[in-house]
Amino acid sequence: MEIELTEIEKEFNNYVQGLENKFDDLLSKKAEEYDQPLYLLKAYYMYMCFIADKPYLNKRHDTDKILFAKTSTDIFGIYNCLKSGCIYQALVIFRGLLETNVTTQFIYQDYDYRTQLYYDHKYMEKYQQYKKKPETVRKSEIKMIKKKYHEIVHKYQYNRQWYTKLLRDIINKDNELKRKYRNPSIRAMADAGGMLDAYDSMYSMMSKATHGSSVLEHIFIQDSRLTTSPNYSDRWFNSTIGLSVQNAHNILKTILEHDNAIEKKYVDFSNELLYYAIFQGRD
Repeated sequence: MEIELTEIEKEFNNYVQGLENKFDDLLSKKAEEYDQPLYLLKAYYMYMCFIADKPYLNKRHDTDKILFAKTSTDIFGIYNCLKSGCIYQALVIFRGLLETNVTTQFIYQDYDYRTQLYYDHKYMEKYQQYKKKPETVRKSEIKMIKKKYHEIVHKYQYNRQWYTKLLRDIINKDNELKRKYRNPSIRAMADAGGMLDAYDSMYSMMSKATHGSSVLEHIFIQDSRLTTSPNYSDRWFNSTIGLSVQNAHNILKTILEHDNAIEKKYVDFSNELLYYAIFQGRD
């Protein structure tokens, strides 16, 4: 039995057929046009895979592995968004990458204590989940979660971030920080970690995008018409690639240089890839 399409179904079907014929060609042509800068971003992701497959991080704290893995997948996510013309989505991921860089620099100021503080916070989160919705927690884990919670609870502020109590103590002991920040925040962490200027310059630009500012008008509105097609704006494209690799390099450099057994050449090569990403992109 043949099913007759409604008027709207016919209209939409014709639209899809016409769009699909053009869509793949558009993505292919644009990806080819931006092949060089995209390749440089992908190359940095591959370099992080190259480092991960070596034994250097295997014996390191799990916090190192988490920070490294999040950074590499953020780079890969940004690469795929840019390749598909999803600049706004790439900027959303970039914001998380920037915050990972801030977190890494802050942790490595007091490596032994803060790596464990960062890692153990998962037990606080699991305990909070257990208290709110006990049915969502495996019964076999409850005893362990309660035990770990009571061992570490004094290090944290309940139902807050892993760094809240520690950063609040740091702020209260520093008159300059105390004057500037009423409460702990990622920006306060950047300040305490010595990268406030870098954070402010990158965050101000990307925050406007991630919060849906009208600065994105040129991406979604063209000739006064709404457009949802992939966008390859040179300004956002090139700056996002360069800044993404810069943050990833800073994280990788910080992690690798902490281990004196790791040869300097691996950090040096990362720096070369950063140079190419910033200066050898599409004009």
